[in-house]
Amino acid sequence: MSESLSYYTRVLGEASNTGLGKFRSSPLEYYEWSLGADKRSTKPMRSGTAFHLALHKPDEFERKYIVLPKMSLNSIAKKQDFADATLGELINLDYSVSADESADGLRETVARILSERDIFVLEQPDLDTMHRMIESLNKPCHTLAQTIVSRGTKELELRWADQATGIACKALLDSWDGEPGYMVESDLKRTVKITRRAMSYDARDRGYDHQRAWYRRALREHGLEPTLQFLVCGCPEPPYLWAVYQVPEARICYCYDQHTDELARLRQCLDTNTWNTINYGEAVELNMRNE
Repeated sequence: MSESLSYYTRVLGEASNTGLGKFRSSPLEYYEWSLGADKRSTKPMRSGTAFHLALHKPDEFERKYIVLPKMSLNSIAKKQDFADATLGELINLDYSVSADESADGLRETVARILSERDIFVLEQPDLDTMHRMIESLNKPCHTLAQTIVSRGTKELELRWADQATGIACKALLDSWDGEPGYMVESDLKRTVKITRRAMSYDARDRGYDHQRAWYRRALREHGLEPTLQFLVCGCPEPPYLWAVYQVPEARICYCYDQHTDELARLRQCLDTNTWNTINYGEAVELNMRNE
């Protein structure tokens, strides 16, 4: 596989936390997902990416994210002023507004052109929320969360070949702190479900347990061993609370073993070019209980 490929490029036969999640649902789903086009980013995805950057690399965030100026666009002259104030000032591009260009169309065009230059548009309310979450993180009551977030190498990409199956594997860790005596792998989540009870359900529904196990596998393959693994959760609603959680060790071990089995099954699917549907095409009993 080419080293120039983006981490997010889908490759049939490659394993990642997301890919194994698809495979766990059904081998056929993984197969179709691997050969499909990369999913278009959604507004929540873009907002999450921006928040990570604002938290970990504020200087880079300031260079890459902007809020478009609020300007009246009810005439061709005012639309041209808007284009000059954005494209002209930010990337030194002369853009001539056409007579039939709508206000919304112009805003979309400006956002698209800027994104091609690695500058992205945020809505003012989203930016305000990010700032308030970061301000809250720095309060004394959130010292533990702030300490974990501030330490370590961010966006650590790890690749390896599974020793038992030869399958190419990859992982992208939010943060890794390898200082002796404090080897921490942490993941930042933005969610309104921040209480212990809510996160207990949400963590399993969203596969955070499998994610922790996959990251542990990735670190071990590189001779590293996390002594602590955290989920750092921030709530994007007032009063912008933060909480730190850990997935139970027994659950991580269970998911770790499940990944080993899934890699073996993936190897078999690749070797036979056979991709089963959900439940491997077999009749299974529903898990129901009498009330």
